[in-house]
Amino acid sequence: MNKITIIIVLIVFIAAGFFFLRGDEDVWICEDGIWVKHGNPSTEVPTEPCDDGVVSNFEECIADTNNVVMESFPRQCRDSKTGNSFVEDIGLNDNASTTGTGEKFFCPADRTETDFCIELYEPVCATVNIQCIKAPCDPIKETFSNSCTACINPLVESYTQGECK
Repeated sequence: MNKITIIIVLIVFIAAGFFFLRGDEDVWICEDGIWVKHGNPSTEVPTEPCDDGVVSNFEECIADTNNVVMESFPRQCRDSKTGNSFVEDIGLNDNASTTGTGEKFFCPADRTETDFCIELYEPVCATVNIQCIKAPCDPIKETFSNSCTACINPLVESYTQGECK
């Protein structure tokens, strides 16, 4: 009789452990940005947005304090979960005007605050206001590896996409 009691007690403990350790069956789960009913939850559908944690743009990336933001021009953010990088849209097209040879972009006023640029080869042809001893001095055209490297030069005011001809 003693062995039967021990076996029954063990079965009860195993069943109770399985019941308590299997987790919540009656909850709301966020799947693909939608709240999905799992079991029979006793609460209403959550009112807060269902965030699946996938970062899809620069703004979402910098909102997560676990992600690394590089203070470059333009700024970059690396998602700590996926390793994906996102580049800030600096809106240079907002100040652009069109000329006969292509779209002309003007460097932003806060460009002197930039410490370094990303290594990206998207050549631009910049108009460099040279400093000379005897005026007048016409600006020269110079090819830079990208808009950032052109705009951190204090003598550059504008550029066009592509190499100088």
